[in-house]
Amino acid sequence: MGGMAISAAAELAPEHVARLVYVCAFLPRNGESLLDLMKRQPPTIRPAVLSGPRPGTTVLDAAAALPLLAQDASPAAQMVLAAAIGPQPNRPQTDRIALTPGNFGRLPRAYVLCEEDRTITPALQRDMIAASPCDAVLSLPAGHFPQLSQPDRLARLLADLATL
Repeated sequence: MGGMAISAAAELAPEHVARLVYVCAFLPRNGESLLDLMKRQPPTIRPAVLSGPRPGTTVLDAAAALPLLAQDASPAAQMVLAAAIGPQPNRPQTDRIALTPGNFGRLPRAYVLCEEDRTITPALQRDMIAASPCDAVLSLPAGHFPQLSQPDRLARLLADLATL
């Protein structure tokens, strides 16, 4: 959901954003929700989504989600991720985002496409990039959490993007 969050933050306060960097993240267009974007690909993570402990929340079944989220991470990194999985509110997934050309649209964007992502498929990542072009697109042979599986390589890519 990080891509939705940074897009919304950029819309609200573009003067505080130098560049948006999406790392295998949802890249919405005006009026889209996270669920709208998810429906544009086969059901990947949806079977691992369970009703949360409180109304209006969901939670991931860690055993079902880890092979999709972090198949390329070490067992130790997978344990860290499993421990961090908790309830998430539904509204950030279902609410449609409002983005304008004058705020979000004027900011430079970069995308790190993760070629082995089983959560946001590479095909969907490419479709989102085509619909909302980015100034730079870099690829990484990684799953959904390259910060766990390839932190040094991801850090180098991010450092390269910072110099653009």
